[in-house]
Amino acid sequence: MDTIMENLDARSLASLNEALQPTPSKWISSYDGFRITLQRVIRVLTRFFPDPHAFADCMCETGAIIGGSTALCIFNGEPWLPGDLDVVVSPTFAPRLMEFVGSNGYVQEDKKVDPYDPPNGVFTSRPFSWFCYRKGDRKIDISTTRKGTPADFIGTYHHSYVMNFICHDGLYSFFPEDTSARRGRVNSYEKEHKAAAAREKYRERGYEVIDDLPIQTFTGDYGHILIHEIKNFWLQKLPLTTSDYRKFCQERSARDKAFQKQVRSSSCLYSIPWISLIVSQRT
Repeated sequence: MDTIMENLDARSLASLNEALQPTPSKWISSYDGFRITLQRVIRVLTRFFPDPHAFADCMCETGAIIGGSTALCIFNGEPWLPGDLDVVVSPTFAPRLMEFVGSNGYVQEDKKVDPYDPPNGVFTSRPFSWFCYRKGDRKIDISTTRKGTPADFIGTYHHSYVMNFICHDGLYSFFPEDTSARRGRVNSYEKEHKAAAAREKYRERGYEVIDDLPIQTFTGDYGHILIHEIKNFWLQKLPLTTSDYRKFCQERSARDKAFQKQVRSSSCLYSIPWISLIVSQRT
């Protein structure tokens, strides 16, 4: 059973856990399927921080999320490990996040060359700023969003199978069914040459593009993928923060729910339960 579960994606593990234990406790289950997903997160974060729970506390405090190959690796239980840690945060809370990263021995790299600069020096306004921190062979990329929330920023990624993220309280996936099958669609919001380069990287890792139709063909979005329009959004709550911060997270969640109730009559957007992740950036 352990061998089978170690090779399952997080969504399948959660389904198996629910089938065998219909009424799990609120924060943690004794069933091994839940433990495996939690251990995947802790194992990856420990590569970058000696105390992964302290980093989860920082994510709770700042509203920062982890995206990119790290979230995908954990979601699908991949044998490969991500080369760096991609973190997204709003400009308001970026200084606190950078302070935490610096306190763990990381040094900000001088941006002599920004890989996200437009070709030929043509100026275009980007929806984010990028910062790189290094400690030995470890690298952390921090993106600060100028438009929308960190969760919205995930909708700008090149393919649907990388539209997953981890926050202080769990694991989230935009397109869980296709992602668990290691397939996805291209995001037409991304520049074609960058999407092609990323596609080759993930093809070597066993991921395929379903066809030439972009995600927007099925979601109806005109720009990047809008998180509040996703119909099959999947999440799993995980006890990543320390006991001291859980109360803080619960109090913030209560404020979010009160805010949702206040605006529900004027907008259907906030009637979605998981939208508290987005609006929590403003509280």
